[in-house]
Amino acid sequence: MPQGEAFRTGSCVVVIIGLGKLIDGAAGVNGELLSMSAHYRVNLYLILLMAVMNVVLNWLFIPLWGIEGAALASCLSLLLFNLLKWAYIRVRLALDPFSSKSLILLLLTGLAFAAGWFMPQLSHLLLDILLRSLLITAIFAAGVLAFRVSEEASELYRKLLLVLQGRA
Repeated sequence: MPQGEAFRTGSCVVVIIGLGKLIDGAAGVNGELLSMSAHYRVNLYLILLMAVMNVVLNWLFIPLWGIEGAALASCLSLLLFNLLKWAYIRVRLALDPFSSKSLILLLLTGLAFAAGWFMPQLSHLLLDILLRSLLITAIFAAGVLAFRVSEEASELYRKLLLVLQGRA
């Protein structure tokens, strides 16, 4: 396992890039909506704009912050790219792939991430991974069920309870 300053720098980069990919994944349906519609060229133009944005932001941020600046440039490029796709779809196609439940999911994700991040590190690596993963999963799943974010998850949970009670 890497130790010291090199590991800390690398871990920041992984978190920043991971946040960018999380944003991109959450908004992934926007690209598909554009690609499969008569507005498919807009997706190409936005990809080209994102590439230019990434180059410009790298040019600005790398001298200031090094590898973290490159990660931040990529994250910001993905964020703006996805915001532009969402705005275009909302205005031109009169669709909105997000709802208030999306905000609840975002908050639950942040809460689960924070719990995992601030959980004290255990000396046994595999036990640490197992317990941290269980904590994150439990917080997220409990929130999804408590706030009824997903009808499918609530129905699956209801059926699981029936099976466990022997009524299925």
